[in-house]
Amino acid sequence: MPKVGVILNLSARKASKINTNDIIAVIGRELPDAKIYIVKKSFERTVQQAVKDGCKLLCAAGGDGTMSGVASACIEHNLVLGVLPLGTMNNFSKDLNIPQDIAKACKVVATNKVKKIDYATVNDEVFLNNSSVGVYAKYVHQREKHQKVLGKILAYMTGLISTIAKFGILHTTLQYDNNTQTLKTPIIFVSNNDYSFNKKLSVRRKTLTGGELSVNILIHGGVHTVFNSLKHLFIRNKSVIRYKSFHTKKLIIDTTNTKIITAKDGEIITAKLPLTYEIHSKLLNVIIP
Repeated sequence: MPKVGVILNLSARKASKINTNDIIAVIGRELPDAKIYIVKKSFERTVQQAVKDGCKLLCAAGGDGTMSGVASACIEHNLVLGVLPLGTMNNFSKDLNIPQDIAKACKVVATNKVKKIDYATVNDEVFLNNSSVGVYAKYVHQREKHQKVLGKILAYMTGLISTIAKFGILHTTLQYDNNTQTLKTPIIFVSNNDYSFNKKLSVRRKTLTGGELSVNILIHGGVHTVFNSLKHLFIRNKSVIRYKSFHTKKLIIDTTNTKIITAKDGEIITAKLPLTYEIHSKLLNVIIP
């Protein structure tokens, strides 16, 4: 088995509630030859140190944001990604059918069964799940600000109210597959392959090797439409949401703004326009069950 480095990000919400020594003990027991790198100040420096030490398999122990950050280093240095879910949502690990129990996830890593999957980028920044522009990105931004003070549930509500209060419409130009289209929308949602509902009514991806971006655009219908869409984030809502969708390998989004708030795997980035989204088919090596 190649030299293993575990990037342990204890800032993930779920991880922060678990005793650090317990996590380290489990990883040490299941992956005895692995070296654990605990993120203390700089996430990037921690990952680069593992690369410098010659690790050929980097395990991301954290949430979806941690997965994306470690995956970016794996792509850059042609390394293998291991997945140890410690976040709240853990969407990427669930789509790969990785056990959510840390000990069982370590056992998967130990099998060293590697598969090549897709990843996506926005302006060359890697994301594994999805990226959005518009109201949802603003909502995430507001939620993160409130959560530090109010806690998770109240942060959802105050973030929702604050977002609607500052509601705005994007005047965008889209370029894809030799098409150019101008439209008004409160949100554009771009994902690495297609999401759909499974038997448990959870939104999951059937494949991470389809080689396509899935693009969903909410049709402009005023504040009421935005409110119903945001409620879907955490409340089962029977309202019909009108949107258009398509698949492509590359999408360019431009607006009249010079910069725009963009969400990427649950994290906020301020990106320069135009935004260039691309799918990179079967170029990320990841360990699967």
